[in-house]
Amino acid sequence: MKRIVPTLSRWLMLIAAALVLFPPGSLAADPARGSLLIASRDLLDPNFSKSIVLLLHYDDDGAFGVMINRRTQMRPTEILPDVDALEDYRGLIYLGGPVSLGNLVVLLRTEESTGAAEPIIDGVVVLTSFESLNEIVTRNPAEASLRLYAGYAGWGPGQLDRELARDDWHLIPARSEDVFSDKPDELWQRLIPPPQPLQVKSQVEAPLLADRNSGR
Repeated sequence: MKRIVPTLSRWLMLIAAALVLFPPGSLAADPARGSLLIASRDLLDPNFSKSIVLLLHYDDDGAFGVMINRRTQMRPTEILPDVDALEDYRGLIYLGGPVSLGNLVVLLRTEESTGAAEPIIDGVVVLTSFESLNEIVTRNPAEASLRLYAGYAGWGPGQLDRELARDDWHLIPARSEDVFSDKPDELWQRLIPPPQPLQVKSQVEAPLLADRNSGR
């Protein structure tokens, strides 16, 4: 028992930590717009290792979203010099994914109704037209309320479901404070669930039964 109790205690601590981070009902049952995909520890694809993807669209034809924790050291005008509206933006650009790096995806944190935008979660919308981008950048010139992503992550029909089935991703509902975290580089480490204690039962149950049988 002396060798088993520390192991059990460690797993109980991990389970308690998981319940704090992911209370019952907080895990997303199925992928949908507004879900966060958290790359598992075993996902080694360099395009997605330790990434967190906000799903912007999901249906039978496929899915796409943007990685919210891959902030670059580049200004948007370095990648998109022809977009004059970006000259006043004071933040850095994020790598949204490996697909169409020349395309821009814009997320805005707002509680107000915004034209030419689609709601993703409460307080977060994605722009569907750049006609008002200049005005939006003027009113929201920093990363606290406006995030710009170069490229996106995309999946074909059934592809994301297969990746979820083999546990490549953890799935949770997105929150605006995570999407617009001021420490995106630390977000994966904060949101990744603790390792699952798969061996607890086999390691602990037998010695406990032996102790009961011996009368101790």
